[in-house]
Amino acid sequence: MERARPCGQTLGNLTRVFFIFGWGWKATHLATTQLTCPRCGNHVAHPVQKQVLKISLFFVPLIPLKTKYTVTCTACGVTREVSPAAVGVH
Repeated sequence: MERARPCGQTLGNLTRVFFIFGWGWKATHLATTQLTCPRCGNHVAHPVQKQVLKISLFFVPLIPLKTKYTVTCTACGVTREVSPAAVGVH
């Protein structure tokens, strides 16, 4: 019976390597603005968020893949994507 070998140790011509990777969105609150919602028609506060999709390796976010800016109606909850110029981001 063969003994267990630690991860990464050479087994003949093969080396075992272990990676943990994934991706996820991170949201950052930028501001809150008063807008009229196109869905419900209420003139209420809309939080502006920057959302970044990143690839992570061993639970450390490394590479940003996509960035988007969103506003959310506080009355009905609809979220819509807006351009960076529309929210005052250069």
